[in-house]
Amino acid sequence: DRAQLLFAQQCAVCHGEQGAGDWLAAYLLSPAPRDFTSGRFRLVSTQNGVPTEEDLVATLRRGMPGSAMPPFEWLSEADQAGLADLVVRLAVEGKARALVRQPRRR
Repeated sequence: DRAQLLFAQQCAVCHGEQGAGDWLAAYLLSPAPRDFTSGRFRLVSTQNGVPTEEDLVATLRRGMPGSAMPPFEWLSEADQAGLADLVVRLAVEGKARALVRQPRRR
């Protein structure tokens, strides 16, 4: 889909194919790229730390000041929303993988 293509073209070089913040350019960046799979986000408007779609779109539009992430205001609203949805999906999938890896207690 279009969001995955945009992510691959614009985001994956830093955030990685699965959003873990571990791809080719990541080691060069300070601060490090966000690991979406951790489910932790910094710029949120909610008390529980879970970003809204509006939070994620706002971050895409303005970029991350003090980091290497540029603003993506040139993307259409539909593309920004699609990327925001993809970031949420990467976070959910990352948390699910972490739960599966945890040892089971008897």
